[in-house]
Amino acid sequence: MKKYFVSYQFADINDRSVYGFGCTDLELEGSIRDYPDIQDIMLYIKQTIKKNEGRDVSVVILYWRPFEE
Repeated sequence: MKKYFVSYQFADINDRSVYGFGCTDLELEGSIRDYPDIQDIMLYIKQTIKKNEGRDVSVVILYWRPFEE
């Protein structure tokens, strides 16, 4: 397992005046290698925001970095 720090921007799909930034740590089975891996992270963040806040959002990953081992 590999731990990553991920920062992102989000915007509510239904109300573009609702937007913001966030960051999280994620533990992934493998390394981030390509765009589909980033898409999986975006989907995870979208689902987490939907679950926690009830909002449908679009997400853009701004930065990621593996934690030191």
